[in-house]
Amino acid sequence: MVDTSRAKRALVPSIGGLVAVSASLSAMSGWPDWIAVVRTARPYLPQASFLIIAAILFFIAARRLITPPKENSPGTFTLNWWTVALCGAIIVIVGWLTTSWLLTEANRAKDPAAARVEAIKTGLSIGAGTGGVLALLLAVRRQWHQELTAADTTHDATEKRITELYNNAVNQLGHENAAVRLAALYALERLAQANQNHRQTVADVICAYLRMPVNDPEPKQNKKDTSTKEEMDEKVRLQQESEVRKTAQRLLCKHLKWPRWSKFAPVDFWSNIDIDLTGAKLDHFNFENCRARQALFNSAIFTGESFFVRATFEGEPWGKNGPSGTGGAYFIGAKFEEGAIFEDALFFGDAHFRSASFSKEAYFGGVHFHGKAEFDEAKFNQYCLFEGSEFHDTASFKEAHFKGLVSFQPEGIYVESTRFRDEIFTDFSGAIFDSGALFEGVIFDAKDSGRSNSVNGVFFGATRIAATKNPKLRYWPEGWKESHDDHDSYGTLVPADADRAAELEKQKNSAWRRP
Repeated sequence: MVDTSRAKRALVPSIGGLVAVSASLSAMSGWPDWIAVVRTARPYLPQASFLIIAAILFFIAARRLITPPKENSPGTFTLNWWTVALCGAIIVIVGWLTTSWLLTEANRAKDPAAARVEAIKTGLSIGAGTGGVLALLLAVRRQWHQELTAADTTHDATEKRITELYNNAVNQLGHENAAVRLAALYALERLAQANQNHRQTVADVICAYLRMPVNDPEPKQNKKDTSTKEEMDEKVRLQQESEVRKTAQRLLCKHLKWPRWSKFAPVDFWSNIDIDLTGAKLDHFNFENCRARQALFNSAIFTGESFFVRATFEGEPWGKNGPSGTGGAYFIGAKFEEGAIFEDALFFGDAHFRSASFSKEAYFGGVHFHGKAEFDEAKFNQYCLFEGSEFHDTASFKEAHFKGLVSFQPEGIYVESTRFRDEIFTDFSGAIFDSGALFEGVIFDAKDSGRSNSVNGVFFGATRIAATKNPKLRYWPEGWKESHDDHDSYGTLVPADADRAAELEKQKNSAWRRP
C-alpha cells in the first residue's frame, strides 16, 4: 500500500526544487521577455485553459478507474454514473479543443478548404485516441479486479482447507487410539509450520491437551501381579497416553527453541508464543534454550527433572511502561517432584514462584531477573542455589521455607557475586532456615537507600533460624547476626548494631499498637 502521507509531504519540496532549477536555468541563459511571451500566447489562452481543465479531468478519471477498493469495502467495486459521464466529457472536450485549434490554424493555410477537412479528421482522431486511452485504463482496471478476485478465491480456498485440516486434527485428538492422537499432533504441527498466522492457535490446542487430567496407574501392594485383563488394558492405555503427552511436550518445545548463541532464528521457530500449562502434569519437561512471551505454569506438576536452562521469558515488568506488564513467567503453586534446573535463564517480565514447592534440588545459578522476583511462601525441601544471579527489580522471599542449604554466594563457574540491583530492599521477613545459608559476597545496591526497616538493603524481620552444629554453613549479610533463645529450638536474625536493633524493635512495637 502506498504511503500517501509521505507523498504529500514530499510534494511541496519537489515543487520548490523545480522552481529553483527553472530559475537557475533562466538566469544562466538570460531572463526572457515575459511581456512578449504573454502577447504571443494571448490568442491561445482560451484553448490552453480548456486543455488544462481537460488534463485535470483526465487525471481524476484515470485515478478513479485504476484505484483499487479500500480494505473495508466489498471485494467487487463498480463504476459510478458520474465517472462514465466524466470520461465522456473528457473525450468531447479534448476533441472540441483540438479541432477548434486546428481549424484556426487551417484558416491561415494556402488551401483553407483542404486544411479544414484535415483539421476535422485530426481532431476526431485525437478524440478517438483519448477514448482509446480511457478504454485501456478500463481494461487495466478490469484485469486488476479479476486478479483481486482470483487472489480472494485462492485465499478463501486455502483458509477453508486449513480449517478442515484443523478440525479433523482436533477431532482426532479425542480418539481412543493413541496412534491416531499422535498423527493428529503431527498434523497440527505441520499446519502451524506452514501457516504462521495459526501458530498461536495450534500452541493453544497442544497446551489444552496437556492440561487435560490424566490418571496414573496405582501400584500393586503385593509383589505377585494378579491384574485382570481389564486392568492390564488400562495400564497399557495409560502408558500409551503418557507417550502421546511426551510427544506433545517435545513438539511444543521444539518450535520454541532458539539458542542464544545463534544470531538467526531457526526456520522452525515460532515467535511471540504464549503458553498456558496451568494445572498440567508434565513429565521430564525440557524447556532448555526455549523462548516464550508469556508462560503460565500455575499449579502445574513436574514429574522427573525439569530443565529450563537458558530459557528466555520475554515481556516487560509490571509498571515499567504503564499500569500493567506484558509476558512474564508464572509458577504460582507449581510442584517440582524432582530437580528444577533454571541455570542461566532470563526473566524479562515478572517471575512469580509464590507457594511453589521444590521437592529436590532447585538451581537458579546465573539467572537474571529483570522484573520482580517473587518467592513468597515457596518451599525448598533440599538445597537451593542462586549463585551468580542478578535481581534487577524487587526480590521477595517472605515466609519462604528453606529446609536445605540455600546459597547466594559465588561458586563454581559463577565467579561474580550475586547482586540485588533494585533500590528497594530485599525482603526475607518470616522466612525459615532449617539448614545452612550462605550470603558471602552478595551485593545489595539498596545498602544506602535509607529504608528504616532494613539493614544494608535486606530485611530479615521475624525470620526463624534453626540451630546448627556447623557454623561454616552460616554466612549472613553484613549487618545481621543470629540470636538464639535457650527455650526455643529456632532463633532469629537481628541487626548486629545494638542501636539499630533497638530502633527496629521500637518500630515493631509501634506497629502493633496501631488501631
